[in-house]
Amino acid sequence: MPIELPEPSSDKERPTPLNPIVWLVLLLGGLAGGVAWTLLTWPKGQPTGTPWFWMRLLGYPTLAWAALFGIRLHFHEEDSNHLAAREEIRQADREEAIVFGTEPLAVLGAVYLCAMGTDGVPGRISQKEAALRARTLERRMPAVRHTRLVLGEDGGSIDRYRQTFQALLQAVDAPLRTLPPRAPFDVQLQLPREADPESLLTAWNTCWGNCDLRPAETRLAPASEGLMTLDTWLDEYGGPALEKFTLFIAVQLHDKPPENSGEAAAALLLGWAPLAERRDLAPIAMLHRPVACETDGIAEAMTTAALFGRVKPEDLPHLWQSGLSRSDKAALLKVGSEVALGAAREDELPGVHDIDAAIGNPRAAAGWFATALAIEQAQQTQSPQLIACRERALRLAVVRPVAHQSRTETT
Repeated sequence: MPIELPEPSSDKERPTPLNPIVWLVLLLGGLAGGVAWTLLTWPKGQPTGTPWFWMRLLGYPTLAWAALFGIRLHFHEEDSNHLAAREEIRQADREEAIVFGTEPLAVLGAVYLCAMGTDGVPGRISQKEAALRARTLERRMPAVRHTRLVLGEDGGSIDRYRQTFQALLQAVDAPLRTLPPRAPFDVQLQLPREADPESLLTAWNTCWGNCDLRPAETRLAPASEGLMTLDTWLDEYGGPALEKFTLFIAVQLHDKPPENSGEAAAALLLGWAPLAERRDLAPIAMLHRPVACETDGIAEAMTTAALFGRVKPEDLPHLWQSGLSRSDKAALLKVGSEVALGAAREDELPGVHDIDAAIGNPRAAAGWFATALAIEQAQQTQSPQLIACRERALRLAVVRPVAHQSRTETT
């Protein structure tokens, strides 16, 4: 469940301060009333130079005004103290929520497959290279702008997924074998909505068994969950649900590619950071809690994502976006300029990387594929990266290099 940060008290909650002009007018009005009352009721023939005359004339009105002022001041101070106590509790809750929200996951392995290759793709996308172009799959078929994974044997749909699974497992084999044998471990498989989940799950289990890896439970994750699966993971307060390692697999292939689509796959091996540290596993990067929002809430989400990533928006020089609509992209750039996002600082926007323009929209794999590219770029540049993708909603997350993480924790 997304973390809600308590907001500071608004001006409407603050008690109305005492207005000195109002109270001065009340004092003068009370004195005038006392003078009028005394002069009208004072017995004729009695001297006016007595203390009783002046007490009725000025003393009683002043005492009445002072009593009213004291009561009003007392209630004002009580309201102020009550608000200060609530604000102190709210601030403590906010700091606790921020500490809870900034806990990252350790990235132990991250690999990807796309039409541009399996390595060095972030650098090429940064240079505005693209593989997306119109091509035909069969004769006499109209050309469609898309990219397609080049696999060893171009067989049927299930066979292409099987080859993709094998390629991902081979690439992530080394970090998988470093996991402690008794540590909790599972696999989450994210596939396109139109795919046959049971057949692909069987193909995955076969590939897993052929790799001679430890037994692992595999769960089919809905494509709508995407990166927010990490939010659910980090919401746990302890036990195997939190202290574990998980391999996330996301694959998007097409039998008949839609316009401007791209085939892509990604595998991310993540673990609870303290557990990885206890087991002496060296992470390659840190992935922080994602934040979900709609287009009209990007400003708050971007600020929160940077807060959870322990970095200021101006210190995020790279933005990796995928699966976004035109309105999403426009709003993202507008908000980025307003919050001084590092990636949106220059007019040419060299730090904004549109994955869809390079390889097409990876659809079901958009979030995880963008994360894998951001992780590689973070390793190479040693700078934090911002991810923006649309799954069921817009998701923002920060990836930090390990060296940057260590420097922040020591300062």
